[in-house]
Amino acid sequence: MDQYKVREKSLPQQISIGIICGIILLPVMIFYLVQNYIIAEPLPLGSTVPSAIISTMNGECVRTDSLLKQKGIFVFFSPTCSHCEHLLVSLEILYKQYEEYFQLYAISNGTMSMTREFIMRNNLSVPILLDTIGNVRKLYKVSVVPAIFFIDASKVLTEYRTGEIKNEQLAELLNLFQRTGNTKNQ
Repeated sequence: MDQYKVREKSLPQQISIGIICGIILLPVMIFYLVQNYIIAEPLPLGSTVPSAIISTMNGECVRTDSLLKQKGIFVFFSPTCSHCEHLLVSLEILYKQYEEYFQLYAISNGTMSMTREFIMRNNLSVPILLDTIGNVRKLYKVSVVPAIFFIDASKVLTEYRTGEIKNEQLAELLNLFQRTGNTKNQ
């Protein structure tokens, strides 16, 4: 009968189990809070995009509103994000067809060295800007990368997308944006 006795856990065992449960539950709770309470809605469609000072890869400071001479796209990314890498590599290929119709700027939240390594690893030629302290990201209310903002010639936000975008969707978005200045079928 003794073999079927339920052993009571000692205090150190109970503490260990509590710590393990906490380690498992903490990331889940943080994810839930971020998804439901902290992530801000991006800029409203139809609003004029804000202007901010941002650094080029050469160390120059420029205003974001002076960059766009025609309609354009801002892509916010992280050099450590695989979805961002896929999007920028796809944009690099597709943009060659559209560069006369709109401008493209990629905005990195990484350091200069991380971003330089990312550019070299992916053989990117699109203009890349640095938002290492997050000023531009905050103004555009970007909480998830990659984030792609479509801006018309009047500097009005016509569309944004966040997260992974399939190549076919990206090609369709760029084609519509090139033809209409918008990403919706008209």
